[in-house]
Parts: sequence; structure tokens; C-alpha cells
Amino acid sequence: MCPIAPHITEKIYQNLVKGVENNTPSSVHMLDWKFDEKLIQEDLEDDMNVVREIIEASARARDIARYKLRWPVKEVVIVSEDVKVLKAARTLNYIILEQANTKELISSNNFENLKIKAKPNLKTLGPKLRGDVPLVASALTEADGASIVNELESEGKYEVEIGDKTIELASDDIIFETELPENIVTSDFPNGSVFVDTELTHEILSESMARELIRRIQDMRKDLDLDVEANIQVYIECAEQFRDLIKSFLGFISHEVRAEKFVFYPIEGDYTKKWNIEDDEVEITIKK
Repeated sequence: MCPIAPHITEKIYQNLVKGVENNTPSSVHMLDWKFDEKLIQEDLEDDMNVVREIIEASARARDIARYKLRWPVKEVVIVSEDVKVLKAARTLNYIILEQANTKELISSNNFENLKIKAKPNLKTLGPKLRGDVPLVASALTEADGASIVNELESEGKYEVEIGDKTIELASDDIIFETELPENIVTSDFPNGSVFVDTELTHEILSESMARELIRRIQDMRKDLDLDVEANIQVYIECAEQFRDLIKSFLGFISHEVRAEKFVFYPIEGDYTKKWNIEDDEVEITIKK
């Protein structure tokens, strides 16, 4: 129990062991930690290491988007060509769902929504095409980048029709760039990448505001030095828009803050405080 409860185990050790046997180590934390090697699951440990990397990458992507960790996201896509990464993500998906705070988790060997853009390589095409370069550039921009890639892989060339001319392009003649869809942010981890969908739907915004409100109420409980199990009454004064956002989560909020009563009107209580939650001003009153 030492790594989990260091203080109480030290107290027990001092009373029951050290107090009886003087030749024992002076602390329980100086004892050897015995374990059964047969119980070690190396595959599980390897999977967990991968999952940690995925969760850290998800947090970095949120940071890039300035998206709060407390707020759930619509979707996280894990992309890797390493079968061990995909296996770990699928085996321990429930951990990633919770720790990455996402509504949906997808693991795949490619990101289907990644847009591919094609443009001419001026170093190779400039000397050959001269005045036709702008026309080729326009044709490449209008074409589907993924289709160009597929044609280059299957045919070894890509043909552009300009008026009555057919211009044949090799893979070196085209530069490809990737573009993420709106609201998608990405971050890499060893042997893969995560793509986080930060679209703020009404459902996600509602849950996010509920979590923000819970944090404020919990802070006020700490200010009052309330026991963890103590029930309270909560009174909220806020704009109608904010009330409409959180009303579907009232049961969740009440459970989290141990509110036996949750009402939307101002009242004198034991503790009142005004908060700014995003763009809304909210006055919270707690009665013990």
C-alpha cells in the first residue's frame, strides 16, 4: 500500500513492526517491494505507453487551438501505420475517451478528411512550359489533389488538357500540400498523429458551460471549507441564454456539487459571488 497511501502505511509500520522489532529498517519505505513476475503484463504496459503518448498529443493539439481541457471535443482521430499503435488505441479506447475528453474516438491508418492541394513545381516546369505555367497551375488548383496522387501512382504521369494541347506531368513536376478542414487541429506523437475536431456544437457548448459552472461552485465550497459530503442549496442569477445552455445538465451539475436544491433566482445566502463565465456574468449564491 505504500505507493498509494504513504502516510498511513508508515504509521502502521511504526506501530506494528518497528515498535516490536528493533532490527527492522527505520521506515516502511526502505523495505524491498516484492512482486510476482507472473502477474506482469508487458503487452498491457506497452499499450499504456502508447496511450500516454496519444493523450499528450491530444493535449498539445488543444493547446494549439486554445481549447480548454475541461471542454469536451467532438472527435479525436488517431492515425498511424503502426499496427501496435492502432491495437493499443482500440484496446484502451475507454481511457483515451476519458482522458482526451472526447465524444468519439476513431483509429485509422489515414485521415480521410485531409485535403490535398497540387501546384506546379516551377523549377522543373518553368523552363519547359514557359507561358503555359499559369494555365497548368490553374488546372492543378481546380483538380482533386487525391485524384492526381492516385493517377501518378497508377500511370506514372498526370495529363493536363489546355486548349488543344495535352501536357504530361511527372511526379517531380507537381508539389503537393495538405490542408486541414476547418476546426481540425493536429499534433504528432511517435509513430502517429492525432486530429482533434474542435467544432463547438450546441451540445458541447452546453456541457462546457456546465463544467465551468461546476468549477466555480466547487471553488466556493472550498472557500466555505465545506465537508466533501455536505449538501448545499445553489441559487443562480444569470442571463436567459446561459440558463438555456445549462438546463439540460442540471442533474449532472447538482450531483457534482452535491446540491439538493438548484434554483434560478437571486437570494440572500451564506455566500454569494459573481463570476464571468466566457461572455456571461453569473451570480452564484450558496446556502448551507
